Amino acid sequence: MAAFDLSHVNSASTTLDLNDGTTYSLIRPGPAGIYSVPTEPVFASIPRKLPVGVYQVSNQLRRGVAIPILVRGTNLSDLVTNIRALWAHFYVDVRADEMGSLDYTAPNGNRRRIDGALAKEADVEEWLGWMTHRPGGVRIIVPFDCPDPTFYDPTASNASGNFAGAGNVNIACTNNGDVDAYPEITYVTNHLVTLENPQVTDNAGSVFKIENTMAVSKTLVIDADPQESSILYNTTNWFGQRSSASVWPVIVPGTNNLVFTATNVTANAQITVSWNDRYSTHG
Repeated sequence: MAAFDLSHVNSASTTLDLNDGTTYSLIRPGPAGIYSVPTEPVFASIPRKLPVGVYQVSNQLRRGVAIPILVRGTNLSDLVTNIRALWAHFYVDVRADEMGSLDYTAPNGNRRRIDGALAKEADVEEWLGWMTHRPGGVRIIVPFDCPDPTFYDPTASNASGNFAGAGNVNIACTNNGDVDAYPEITYVTNHLVTLENPQVTDNAGSVFKIENTMAVSKTLVIDADPQESSILYNTTNWFGQRSSASVWPVIVPGTNNLVFTATNVTANAQITVSWNDRYSTHG
């Protein structure tokens, strides 16, 4: 990916190149709102002169991202067609009540993604030469509202291990970002294996436990991403099979173990962990 490469993948998995240099061009210096940390400190007021407040916590806020786009057309009719195609691409998410993903490569060569929804009504801000039979263009700023303000690496990382009886399985996971990453955990039993009450403990000591038994030749997939959390046993929803005390696991920055345990493991069973490194800002 080259610097300033920018695309959007909608909820129908359709990719639109927003900087193809022909129909759509990113107006430099590029997207706004991607290099800061959206946060709000919370203070408790106290009845004395100094200090006037005691710091409590910093709450992260949603991230607003604005994409300045130049849309071109070979003539006025073609220009309007291209404007329509731009908004039709984003409307797929509006209709489906889903979010899409922005994929941007910054000038330093780092490529990151962020998920967001079209934020508000936006229209053509400026017409640049729109005579009927002449080439023309328009300037549009496309706004997105991103409920998770962090960016992630589009390429997933993976690590794996195997149960060999009921002993602990330590799987080292390296998150190269500076924000907790969300793992997807897959358990696979073969034709000899059952797996009872599989659980995982992350670096913070949080435990996520399934209170049920996997039969032979089955797959259990746990997706810990808060935006799309799910637990699927083959094609069966096992969301209600997690223990009441379960806490979704995360992969903290650096290299740390996820620790897996189970009871009554009858033979070997495979565990695979997949995640995308996460970053507090782009760049």
